[in-house]
Amino acid sequence: DLALGALPVLVMASGYGLRAAWDDLPLWAAMLIPAATLICIAGIMAWIGANKISQATDVFQRTQSEMTENVKWVKAALRRQSAP
Repeated sequence: DLALGALPVLVMASGYGLRAAWDDLPLWAAMLIPAATLICIAGIMAWIGANKISQATDVFQRTQSEMTENVKWVKAALRRQSAP
């Protein structure tokens, strides 16, 4: 939790560090570089997470179809029992 809270401070510090290292680099560009880097990393992590979730839900596809078939069978069996 502490590392996540320190992340904005580190981004700002890296931006100011870039500005100090290259005097001709505008401050807005120095701040944009680490921010854009983090946005790209977050996008990659979100894409990986979405793929992992998609793979995890594919496992349950067979279970879902079998459950649907079981419910249909139970309904049909109950209809047969209640029919005169």
